[in-house]
Amino acid sequence: MTSHDAGDIEQLCKRAIVIDRGRVILDESVAHMKREYLQMKAINLKLREAGPDIVRCRACRS
Repeated sequence: MTSHDAGDIEQLCKRAIVIDRGRVILDESVAHMKREYLQMKAINLKLREAGPDIVRCRACRS
């Protein structure tokens, strides 16, 4: 199975292999991947025009 959706992987698989540019960078259980790497989501927002200053989430701290 190939997916970029961690929810799909979590529901269907016990093990995950992550490949970056043809190289295996992670080969672990889905539980380990979720615990170590999927605790937070990053969202990048590109606006056409400058908007008002926004408050960042507490987890971002930057």
